Amino acid sequence: MATNRRVTRPRSRNGCITCKIRHVKCDEEKPACSQCQKSGRACDGYDDASQTQLRQRIAERHRPIERDTFGADHRLVLRQETRTERRYVDFFYSRTSHAFSGFYDSKLWSYLIPQLGEHEPSIRHAMTAIGAIHSRVQNAKRLPSPEEGSAPTERFVLEEYNKSIQNLVKSLSSAKGQNLHLTLTSCCLFICLEMLRGNQTQALDHIEAGLRIIHKHEQTAAAACSSVLYRELRSLFLRLNLQASFFGRLLIPLKLTSSETIRQISIFTDFPESRIYLDQLMTKALLFIRSIGIMREERDPTLQLEFEAEQEHIRQDFLAWRWSHDKLLHKLGPKITPSDLCASLLQRIYYHTSLFWVLTVLGRDEDLFDNYIPDFESVVSYAEEIVRINSSSSPSIENSADFVFSLEGEIIGPLYYTSTRCRHPQIRRRAIEIMRHYSKREGMWDAKLYCAVAKLVIEVEESQCVVPPTSEKDIGSLIRIYEHVQSRERDINPALVILYMKPDGIDGPWTMRSVMVDW
Repeated sequence: MATNRRVTRPRSRNGCITCKIRHVKCDEEKPACSQCQKSGRACDGYDDASQTQLRQRIAERHRPIERDTFGADHRLVLRQETRTERRYVDFFYSRTSHAFSGFYDSKLWSYLIPQLGEHEPSIRHAMTAIGAIHSRVQNAKRLPSPEEGSAPTERFVLEEYNKSIQNLVKSLSSAKGQNLHLTLTSCCLFICLEMLRGNQTQALDHIEAGLRIIHKHEQTAAAACSSVLYRELRSLFLRLNLQASFFGRLLIPLKLTSSETIRQISIFTDFPESRIYLDQLMTKALLFIRSIGIMREERDPTLQLEFEAEQEHIRQDFLAWRWSHDKLLHKLGPKITPSDLCASLLQRIYYHTSLFWVLTVLGRDEDLFDNYIPDFESVVSYAEEIVRINSSSSPSIENSADFVFSLEGEIIGPLYYTSTRCRHPQIRRRAIEIMRHYSKREGMWDAKLYCAVAKLVIEVEESQCVVPPTSEKDIGSLIRIYEHVQSRERDINPALVILYMKPDGIDGPWTMRSVMVDW
């Protein structure tokens, strides 16, 4: 009697990752298998690994970070955390660290600070407070004002903030001396916390304190600290130094990389390295600009020649940076990731904006900006491309379109500068249009406020045009606004804006006009 035998075939190991983990048969269709589509799941693509290997990878990804030797005593803190505290620390790990990293893979936020928080209670409490306030900001889709925030969350944040300060004092006292890593990291977290809470003055105070600690350390230490954590913190504070300078604080003169070093680099390793050198050049450029001032006075010919020589030297530094950056961009070619592309676009925006600063600072009238219309157009086009890439919510950029807050400045500052200095009517209105639809807050830059101020500048400058302007040449020299300054309390609505003009020509007196702007 014949026996019906089941025909056996070798099991395929070519199924998608999702089906392998679920232990179901995959039809191996690409790019997404129909088994996943029918069940409403996202197909995670294909990989040669077995189920066991895949599960090991997942377990490795979620494994807690091992402690490193930041403290000499290797303290192990047995935390008695509440469920609420753990929830907000987890939010810091999963969401805040990505939001603060921006378009870059940041060791500081994804690894170094969480690692230090494993054995430093002050850091852990600060992370908890930041996770709580950031969670509320994300849920509200806008930065809350004190009356809009929920009282329990605000009380919880303040409690964690106080615990962080108390533990920091205790740790520094027991160490019988200043712990540079702990102090700078705490200062960095307090900056983030105050920015998220909308306390601009306190955030600026913490930035200044951190910069002075770094400056003093590098002036007095026999050998500057070279740890990875210190280098990452220093790079962050260098960028915060620039941001604070735009909000009325002094630019702390930290040591910068020499021009020779920058010009010797034939190609950057990656975009984080490219950013480090651009930050150095921007700081150098801003120190030069601050040394000249904003009065537009006629200068002694000898002094003018000295300024022009320094101006040209800085310009050559920027050109050398752009050469190395473009070679890296060409090397990556079409294989560039969305996050790297956004990083490159953002760096090119700041490259152009920094050149505007440097190349126009010695000019006495505003007409000089009309020579850079193509560069202004590039800034706006790059910003539009960043917004377009972000709006696609690509997984490779960590859903950055979902974040409504970033620690550092991105596109708002350059767009504001473009909309007020570029007199081409279409280009400046494109810049304003991006800000008008931009719901993200970048550090202390609020798009709503600067969009309103830019509209005021345009309204004043175009008020004497008989017909709507079609070119920058239609904006007369005598009606142009030279400077526009907001009060220190920028979070107040309406905001006080002071416009500085030269209606009698460059050699005439300054005229000031105060306007209250609703935003």
